Order: sequence, then structure tokens, then C-alpha cells
Amino acid sequence: MDWICSHCGEKFSRSRTRCPSDGHRVVEDLSGTTIGGRYQVRELIGVGGMDSSVWKAWQTGTERTVAVKVLPPADDAASKRFARGARIAANLTHPNCLVIHDYGSTEDGKLYLVMEFLPGQVLTDVLGDDPMPVKDAIHVADQILQALEHAHNRRAVHRDLKPDNLFVTRKNDDPLHIKILDYGIAKYIEEDPTEPSPEQQGDDFDLVTEQRQVCGTPQYMAPEQVVGGRVDARTDVYSLGVVMYRMLTGRLPFDGKTRYELYQKHLQERPPTFRDAARPDVGPLPRDLEMLVQRALAKNPGQRFQSAAEMRRALASVDLTVAPPLPARPDTAPRVSKSATAHGLQPVPKQPKGVTVVLEGALEDVPEESAEDFAPPTLVFPDAPIQPRRGTVSLQAPVPSPSQTEPNSSEQGAVAPPAPRRPPRR
Repeated sequence: MDWICSHCGEKFSRSRTRCPSDGHRVVEDLSGTTIGGRYQVRELIGVGGMDSSVWKAWQTGTERTVAVKVLPPADDAASKRFARGARIAANLTHPNCLVIHDYGSTEDGKLYLVMEFLPGQVLTDVLGDDPMPVKDAIHVADQILQALEHAHNRRAVHRDLKPDNLFVTRKNDDPLHIKILDYGIAKYIEEDPTEPSPEQQGDDFDLVTEQRQVCGTPQYMAPEQVVGGRVDARTDVYSLGVVMYRMLTGRLPFDGKTRYELYQKHLQERPPTFRDAARPDVGPLPRDLEMLVQRALAKNPGQRFQSAAEMRRALASVDLTVAPPLPARPDTAPRVSKSATAHGLQPVPKQPKGVTVVLEGALEDVPEESAEDFAPPTLVFPDAPIQPRRGTVSLQAPVPSPSQTEPNSSEQGAVAPPAPRRPPRR
């Protein structure tokens, strides 16, 4: 039995978990074998969660290329969950849902799922580290919502919606045609009489327990998934909100060093605004679109869109106009002094209380870095001598202390220095 690196393709004669060359996963090499009596495995496509691997294969009889997902042997409970997910996915017949042809197990206990073979790549690879143009992101989200609406109408919720499970391929003239992958942990939306309601769970409802299985990817999990609560269509709405946030800003709304840190943020923190989260090279984003994403990311499922159909209608009515910059605050409004008006000077913004910046020379003589560090200064004439007043800051001298500007008791009889000459009127 040989083993192969999932990244570089290097083969090994002995079992190992990581490739010594690049550190990627090493899986059992199934190329050349036949699965299920009719699927001839040809080459490795990639790897997935739960130690799965995906292979390109040829189906005899129908004479077509397929993709076969193979999972390691599992116990009876895991096998039943796998079969359930395969049946759910096989009954979803929508253009934006991946077609499932077959599923089963091999003689040595491996589980396999046969899917349509598509050229393309997952959304994670399409995005890289960059955001997506607004119109493209809306186009992708609209397709996902159509597929979710189809699945939810058949009482199925995905529970693990993320860019790795969104496949981007080309269909006719559309280079961003979406296929939702991996309904392996999908669940029927149905009432379980043995499951306590949130009201019955009491104070322990906000704890992650070992008795409840937490399914999903931490960065994209809804709060009810984190606490092991009931999931429904609104759970997928939350995960799509995270995906949209990532597509539009180039960043995730929540991040953390551990999964438990992420769990706490999903439960307690409000997502940053687009303006705060977006990378510096991302321009202003439509306010209506941000409000839509923020609603999808509501902690309380009752405050989110109640269905994929409702969210899709809201997305179709989004105003893509970018809001103008916020107006200046009242305390920064320009002011004009009498002396400045008398000499024809332009108004200058109000300075912070207690501080006046005095410069010698005109504003255009100020270096660029100084203009950034200070508010626009009050101008004085170059030929007028400058005497700092109390509380005045001069760029040529440190801030005067009270002992420098106020006479003490021993100096009460001292003669005050002559006042500076006023500039001649013009």
C-alpha cells in the first residue's frame, strides 16, 4: 500500500500523516483501485474534513467522469450519519446544489460518496486574501440563497456553510456559478420529542457540553450551534452572513486564537462595522448591504431573516449607492476672528480648547508631516513679533509653565515688558 501527499503528489511506501517536504496531509493512495465495483479511481483531487479524500474516477457502464469522496472506516453511528447526509444531498435537485449519484461502503469499511465532477475551485481559493467586488458578492450570495431555499423547503439545513463548501465553476457565460458542497452533516428540520426545548434547558443552555455534538466550523457557526441548541433555516442564514462579510470586507467578523475564543465572540460580541473591518484598500461599501449582513448576523435567531427566501428578497432590493461622508461635527465648524477679517484672512477651523498653535509664516510653508500632526493653524503676519500668551503652544518653544508666564509674589512690583507692536493697518 502506498501513500501520497495531497499537495505535491510525492508518494511514500510507509504510512505518515504529513509530507516532510511541504507539511501537507498524506493519504492512502487509491489510484488504480476500483470502488463499489464500478468506479475506477484515477487521481487525487484534494482532501476534506473528517480525514476524507476526493478522487477523480471513471464510472463504467455510464462511461462518465465522477468525483468520489472517500472517508475512513467508521462505527455504526457514524455510518448512519453519513448515510443520512448522503440521502439528504441526493434528494436536492437544484442547479446550485451538487449532484449526488451514489453512496456506499467498501469491503474494508471505507465510506464513499459519488458526485458529479466539475472543473473549478472552492470559493476560498477564488477569494485568496482579497475581498470580492460588490456585484460579484451579491451574485454569489443570491445563488446560495436560492439553493438554501430549495433545501429548507425539503426540511434540510446545511449546518456547515463556508467558502470551503462553496464550489465555483463556469456555466455558460457565468464564470461564478455556485454549487453547494458537503451536506454530510446536514440535518432534517424536525421536532425531536426527546430533545429538551430552550426553556427546559435552563441556566445550562449557554454551555457547550460533551453530551451535545457541536457541528460546524467555528468561524462560521451560529450562536445556537455553539451552545448545542436546535438548528433551523436561520442557522444557515447566520453562516451565509459570515460568508458575505468575508466576501465584502476581505476579513471575518470574528477571529480568535482558540475555538473557545471564537465561540465567545459569536455569543457575545457585535460584528465590527464594514468601515472598521475592511482592509485599507477597500473603498466605501453600500450602507444597505451592511445592514442586511448585520441582520443576518443577529445573535437571536428571531431577529435574523426568518428564511432564505426573505433574505433573498431583501438582497434584491438593496440600494447599492454608497453613502456620502459624514458631515463635520459642530465643534469643528470654522470660526473667523475680527482681526483676521480685518486683514482679509480666510476662516480657520476651531482649535482644541486650551491650546493655540502659532506659526511663523504662511500655511503653505508647513511641511506635510506637520500638517498631519496638527490642526490647521491660526495665521499671523511674519513681521509681527510673537509673544506666547498663557496656554499658548509655540512650535519653536516648549509649552510655558505658570512660573514662566505669571509673576510671583516677589515680582509684583516689577515693570511689565512693553506690549508688542501691532502691525500697521493696510
